[in-house]
Amino acid sequence: MKQTILATVSDLCADFLYYDRKEDEELSAGDLERAVERGEITIDEMVDEFRKQLNSHFKRNTFQNVELGKFEFRCESCKRIHKESGYCVAQRASGNHMVHTCECGHKTTLEPYKK
Repeated sequence: MKQTILATVSDLCADFLYYDRKEDEELSAGDLERAVERGEITIDEMVDEFRKQLNSHFKRNTFQNVELGKFEFRCESCKRIHKESGYCVAQRASGNHMVHTCECGHKTTLEPYKK
């Protein structure tokens, strides 16, 4: 599945950079290339926008509806799903609390497993 998704992203790039530009009167392939060359926009800015759109879609449409697996937990702030590492599972099984810091910066305290 991962390779199929990555191939599709590659196709999206080809469409964005070339095929969709063929008949586009507002933004031609040349316009796009010149904008990057002149520093009007950077590749990082375009990637950041793509990332923002993907994050927005998946937070809104997916994270809310996914059933959690046995060693998964959801960030209360951004709703991202995380898997516990083997170390975390062992520590919680031993009666210890664990604190996970999400990419969004939110800290989640994982209680020890009940015996």
